[in-house]
Amino acid sequence: MNFILGVILILLAFIPYFFPLEFLWTLILVASIAVLIIGVVFIVESITQKDAGKLLRIFGVIVGILALLLGIIIFIGLFTNPGLAGELFILLVATVFLVLGIFRIVEGFTDEEVPKWHRVLIIVLGIMLVVLSILIFLEPLYGAISVLIFVQIWLFVAGGLRIFRSFIPKKSE
Repeated sequence: MNFILGVILILLAFIPYFFPLEFLWTLILVASIAVLIIGVVFIVESITQKDAGKLLRIFGVIVGILALLLGIIIFIGLFTNPGLAGELFILLVATVFLVLGIFRIVEGFTDEEVPKWHRVLIIVLGIMLVVLSILIFLEPLYGAISVLIFVQIWLFVAGGLRIFRSFIPKKSE
């Protein structure tokens, strides 16, 4: 099964070479649905989680509503104005990279439970994410190309690992 899945993933990695816009459109469609689901989960968890503080629960509902709105706008935009939906998606990716980068930098400076070399790597990763997000904000087209390349690399690596894993004998229990 790993072998077949690996081959499928590698074959999927070639699709952007032949159909880049369609692949990006599909990726944005899946991402908009994921953002919608995340919004619903945030709202439901914030409402039902009684042990969290009131301010945290309100914040969760607000984030959930914003995610729902963003997901709806991108989803509808794909069918009415694909260019705008694409730009919103790329700006969403840049925003996520920026927030994750800032969190990583803060984590690297404050998390004293991990070794110093690990903290340095976390800080470097955070800086790279912040720089990448700034580059995407400045040039959204390159951000779209970067997303396509990243997904392709991920599909190749994941597929290769699956194929490699298929040749490893299973341990008997």
